[in-house]
Amino acid sequence: MGTPCRRDPPDSMLDKGMRKALVLGPVSDMTNFTLPSEPPSGASCSTGNCTFAPYHSLGMCVRTANITSHPTVTKYDNNTQRGDKPLMADSTVSAIVPGAMVYAASLPGGFELAHQGPLAVNIDMLAGSDSFGFSTEDEEDVGPLGSRVASLILASISSFRHEALEVLFYLCVQRYETSISNGVEKSELVGELARPVVGPATAAAGLPFLDMNRTAFVSADIPTCYPNRRLSGITPAGEREHFSANYLAMERTAQAMKGLLAGYTIDVYDPQLFPNAAYASEGSRVLLTVFEDVRYRLDSSANATNSEYYQIRLTNFYHNIATAVSSMLRVGAPQRYTHDAFNATGVGRREVSFVHVTWGWLAFLAAELILAAALIPSPRLGCMTAEEARSPAPCLRTSRTRRWRSSQR
Repeated sequence: MGTPCRRDPPDSMLDKGMRKALVLGPVSDMTNFTLPSEPPSGASCSTGNCTFAPYHSLGMCVRTANITSHPTVTKYDNNTQRGDKPLMADSTVSAIVPGAMVYAASLPGGFELAHQGPLAVNIDMLAGSDSFGFSTEDEEDVGPLGSRVASLILASISSFRHEALEVLFYLCVQRYETSISNGVEKSELVGELARPVVGPATAAAGLPFLDMNRTAFVSADIPTCYPNRRLSGITPAGEREHFSANYLAMERTAQAMKGLLAGYTIDVYDPQLFPNAAYASEGSRVLLTVFEDVRYRLDSSANATNSEYYQIRLTNFYHNIATAVSSMLRVGAPQRYTHDAFNATGVGRREVSFVHVTWGWLAFLAAELILAAALIPSPRLGCMTAEEARSPAPCLRTSRTRRWRSSQR
């Protein structure tokens, strides 16, 4: 029997902040997900016209991989059983449309999308090092897989053609450029880096860095996880000029993603039983956004079955979520969810940054970053002192309790 993950980091509002970021990510869209949202920086500028030096921050990055070739599709009779339940079942009905055939697209590990109609979406989370679309044999995938927080599998239907996508969320060091013109802020993410150096303890054990060991959402009555309590209190080695992430904080991040981003929605339509059409859904409102506004948009019927158009919308949807999570870690206004603040001028050097991984901690060494000011413990002090106002710098945020920080030089 699994132990539910209900532990909270002491003196931290990470869980509340993460859930808010996951909800606000889709809300920030103004283009029907045809374009990604811009990242807010929370920069402070006393004159209304400022240009800041490039700076770095710990954030959430995302990649997607088309895995449509992986699912196995099987056709069943409606009365087929899965254990003591009908194959086509949810929490409220035993069989959606009696007598109709059931189509099931499945992946190894218990991930399955069972449906009768042409509209269905199932999103679940992979465990451990499992991946269908990324491989450690690919040099470009090594870094993201080594710093992975969560991987989602999304299966959907397009005219009874089953499509699948893997979404990889991972921690990274992000490079931003910010300017303020006539009081209007513009921030741009110009680079990201996640290059792991696996610690000897992890490599010797052959274990993934973060393993929530989650059960499949649909097939399990109570999805559970098994957090590694031994690792949650381990502290980083204290290298200079680095970002680090507490293992417990990453577990909480993955847990929030599981709760808000996973689930399934299927259309429920039969001329006799459901003449007005309806849907059966298990999951949060975010999942319905994927179903209604991303996968099957009523105002874009001409492009509803266009796979390329759909891939763009879905990629931007998850990009917006990663942007919102990164903003939550970096920006403290109007409400902060992490503790402490620091000012960075972002003076660059030529060395190449890299990511250093040790068991229990994910430490990001940003060799290009030089901090210019000490930590400011009180949010009421703002992001700048009177002396610093003459040389404006963006306000960045970090957390003492989760130790997601940048050490000073």
